Amino acid sequence: MEKSEKIRQMLFQMAKELGPAPTMLARVKSVNETERTCVLVDDQTDLPYEDVQLRPVQDSTKSITLIPKVNTWALAVRIEDQDEWMVIAVGEADKILINSPEIIFNDGNNGGMVNWPDVKAELDKTNEVVNALKQALTGFVPVAGDGGSALKTYAATQLSGKNVGDYANKEDLTVKH
Repeated sequence: MEKSEKIRQMLFQMAKELGPAPTMLARVKSVNETERTCVLVDDQTDLPYEDVQLRPVQDSTKSITLIPKVNTWALAVRIEDQDEWMVIAVGEADKILINSPEIIFNDGNNGGMVNWPDVKAELDKTNEVVNALKQALTGFVPVAGDGGSALKTYAATQLSGKNVGDYANKEDLTVKH
């Protein structure tokens, strides 16, 4: 072992003896989503750490909260030289809760996210029109010598009361991807 590596190990050992470690890599034993806490178990010491916070400040705001999967790795940091910890990264997340006026993914170059329930409702309207038009054209029986007025009347009857979808304002500009 080189001299620099020996010095590094000795410094690390001294720091460990003089104070608690500022970070901890441990496995998630359980998660309490309601309280926004989890229990971590340090694999080296097998000690459980209860009530590890999942967000920096325990108040009514959400900001960003990582909800880790049980048995995944989590990196936690000590909060202000106390015996309290907070998760800052996880190997796998069950959920990521974000409360922000605007969220941007991948530089936001692809526009806003689609509000799918609204778009689906408008697509259903358009499908009704298309299906009625299809029915009008396939169910029409030609009438000799009427010049197409029977087709016009039949199609109008089939399409009556149906409107194509309105796709305006279906983009959520607060979430861009």
